[in-house]
Amino acid sequence: MRYARLAIPCFLLASVAAAREPAPLCKGPSTYLATADRAPETPRPAYDAVHYALDLRIDPGAGRIDGIVNVELTFPVDAVRREVVLDLVDELTVVGVTWNGDAVAHQHDDNLLTVVRDNLPPAARTAVLAITYGGRPPRHGELSMGLVFRDRGPSPSELMGPVVFNVSEPASSHAWWPCRDIPSDEATVRLALTVPDTLTAVAIGVQISDAPADPGWRRTVWETAYPLPPYLVGVTISEFVAWEEDCPAAAGLLPLTFHIFPEDLDAAVPFFAATCDMMGFMEDIAGPYPFPAERYGHMEIKWGGAMEHQTSTSMGNSPINDTDSYNQIVVHELAHQWFGDLLTPAAWGDIWLNEGFARYCEALWVERTEGREAYLAFMHAIGHERHPDLFTHEDPLTDPSPVLQVLVYDKGAWILHMLRDELGDAGFFDLLRAYTGDPALGAGSVTSADFVAHASSVAGRDLAPWFAPWLTTSAAPELSWSWRSTPASDGGSRLRVVIRQLQTPAFELQVPLHLIIGGETFVRTIRLRGPETVDVFDLPLTVETVLLDPDRISLVTTTPLPPPTVTILGPYPNPAGRGGGEISFRLLSPATVSVDVHDARGRRLGRWDLGMRSADILHPWIWRGADGQGRPLPDGIYWLTVNAASERAVRKIVLVR
Repeated sequence: MRYARLAIPCFLLASVAAAREPAPLCKGPSTYLATADRAPETPRPAYDAVHYALDLRIDPGAGRIDGIVNVELTFPVDAVRREVVLDLVDELTVVGVTWNGDAVAHQHDDNLLTVVRDNLPPAARTAVLAITYGGRPPRHGELSMGLVFRDRGPSPSELMGPVVFNVSEPASSHAWWPCRDIPSDEATVRLALTVPDTLTAVAIGVQISDAPADPGWRRTVWETAYPLPPYLVGVTISEFVAWEEDCPAAAGLLPLTFHIFPEDLDAAVPFFAATCDMMGFMEDIAGPYPFPAERYGHMEIKWGGAMEHQTSTSMGNSPINDTDSYNQIVVHELAHQWFGDLLTPAAWGDIWLNEGFARYCEALWVERTEGREAYLAFMHAIGHERHPDLFTHEDPLTDPSPVLQVLVYDKGAWILHMLRDELGDAGFFDLLRAYTGDPALGAGSVTSADFVAHASSVAGRDLAPWFAPWLTTSAAPELSWSWRSTPASDGGSRLRVVIRQLQTPAFELQVPLHLIIGGETFVRTIRLRGPETVDVFDLPLTVETVLLDPDRISLVTTTPLPPPTVTILGPYPNPAGRGGGEISFRLLSPATVSVDVHDARGRRLGRWDLGMRSADILHPWIWRGADGQGRPLPDGIYWLTVNAASERAVRKIVLVR
């Protein structure tokens, strides 16, 4: 999935793109949310959603949906009460609910739909809920998306016809249909979409039927037999030009489908031309395409980014018409079919397993098509060049805030780049295929621990200490070092290299040394071992000079890192009580400051404008445990965000009254 960090417009990011740089991080303008897990995490009764059947009438003119969603589910054997809590925004009205055909009472508030069925025998482990509902879906979530109604035209004065599409990552599926909106509960899905007959409805999976409905309407049914979480369900409705290709794949000929706005056809054909080659590349490095019984497709949407809906990527019109700036986005979204769709993070804190892997597949594609030097230039662009602080001013990778920020793309890719150096090429690519092909993981939820375990198995040693500082801290290796060469009795020399790690914790890492001898460069590797590493090399000739990673192929620095723009101290106390909690912040330069508070569902509860604040002093601010209207908030986890110009810093606080 593509994302623009905070609200940076796509065109600003595109301006730095070049043929060997990554495509811009564009998911479109976003509403910043500060929680690491957007999925509603209110305690729920235990059940498993196994199938959703959506039968929806979607009216682009009214911006409205109406219909029925059937939810097939199972309860655990020891469930005491048959209770179901689904996620559904309050803006959509529930007309009625049935449980196995019987009408039942329901409660719908605080974006939760609760249904209880008492007096059922213990053996009643399955149920089908039918929810009839309707309304105008709101713009929702981290990207202010959900189900979106737009016109394809470039401006309000140049209308070209409607387009309806969804972007539901991380947890905006419940902004348009009732579901259990978490990444770890996967189910099969059937989508029956009734739309004006001048339009075409495209979705995930395979098309089952397409026939006239009421006068002026058409009903198209799509279905996938591969389980997926709600955020990977995708639909697009518009006028399309469509074509199909047969792509040789591991399981045989795989249909590639394309649904494109008529006005963008000339740009789209070359934009997607390499899709089949990319499919072969991905099968080489990650194993067979995960959904061979269905297809892989693209459906155009009006947006500045793309979304890896399972079996059918939603591709924005901006990338299609700006190939030079987005020249790796097709392989990025294709890579998600393995990393994100086949293997989905159990919780959003591990989103780097999606975006870091897809970003690194961009780099590997550059290496395959343009060579090693282009690959290294790509990694430099998303490492030292784009992030001179080496991510030290960001959140830990497994607690990103917001979820879809540049950190999870670029630092995630860099971890894989360095892991490849650690394992060697053969071991690294064996790891990718073993990870995606592990039957114990199946087509289900994964965690960082799962990937670390696979990497350790390939390495033949426990790599958890290698991964830990990269995943759980925001530190980077800050090194001081020295070398000394002394003559040896055999006419050669002895080189002594001392490297100290100035940060904590210490990293385990291989770093290249370039030895200049007789005008030639020889490369040796030194492994960092704790706070201080001393290595001695016996050489046949005298060393003229020694350079530590001059090509910067490791994420290390020997120069001071730039200070953060915004620094937060606190909160204190944490947990906070009735009096709330206090933070203090320091700015690198004067800026207009505001503070936001978000809850665990990603809702902004209040914004406090603090005006212009000076630099280099601590500014205290007290949060009283209330929303922006002064209403006390319930116990829970909240996020305090200090915004200063285009930068921000975030702290988590627990409220216990």
